[in-house]
Amino acid sequence: MNPRSVLPRAGLVALVVAYPFAVIMGPWQGGAVLAAAGLAMGNYLLMTFRLGGSSKVLARPGAPTPSAMTAKTMAGTGIRWLLTFFLVWSLLKRAEPLAVVAGLSCVVAAIALQAMSEYLRTRRGPPAGADT
Repeated sequence: MNPRSVLPRAGLVALVVAYPFAVIMGPWQGGAVLAAAGLAMGNYLLMTFRLGGSSKVLARPGAPTPSAMTAKTMAGTGIRWLLTFFLVWSLLKRAEPLAVVAGLSCVVAAIALQAMSEYLRTRRGPPAGADT
């Protein structure tokens, strides 16, 4: 799945979700939806960069062992998730929890939309057992 396709969809979903929160609960809650969505999109983008970088390093001759690469990746991932946890926690202290959860869910919705569109675009053969 291409992150370049997922991120614009996540931004569009975040804008659509933030508008009702901004109208009903106030502009700060709409901003909280956008902030949470931005945080989730940044985390997703960092994860895809990290996975791509790790796969490139492992493909090179003379690459570190997979266990050493896993340890390095786990340390970086732990720091990223710890930072994300504290940012979400501070956002939850200042905003409505429903707005934050809605913002975080925008990336999940964008990934689901991307998967559905890719599924619908793929060519499928005849069903098993069909006479051709």
